[in-house]
Amino acid sequence: MIHPWQAVVIYPTRKVETDGSLHYSTLLESDRIKRIYLEDIKDIKDPPTDRMGLQLIQLIVVEDDKTIITAQNLLKHIKIQTDQETVKHWLEWVETILVYKLPRLSREEIQKMLGYNDIELKQTRFYQDVFTEGQ
Repeated sequence: MIHPWQAVVIYPTRKVETDGSLHYSTLLESDRIKRIYLEDIKDIKDPPTDRMGLQLIQLIVVEDDKTIITAQNLLKHIKIQTDQETVKHWLEWVETILVYKLPRLSREEIQKMLGYNDIELKQTRFYQDVFTEGQ
């Protein structure tokens, strides 16, 4: 095959998946389509620590009352990384998710709940962008 491809279809639940019988049944039956159901990810009790992307998706889909504890656990795994650029990258993702998921909370409230120190937070791109806009 000259141009191999693969696609991922993300559904919130299995209930919303359509059968695609009219237009896409051949594609959906192929091994090139991978389905991901967010409801399955939400229920993983201990996601593998080497799968940060999976943990980020879990942070997005977890119920609001479990968001902070999920983020705190994720931060523990992020902080054991040796490369500071990697740490900074993952902190930015977590912060961005929390800003959208918990819009009623201030930056300081999120920082306090997560146990961020001010230096870590100020190094994130999100903070730097907001600070620049404020100036």
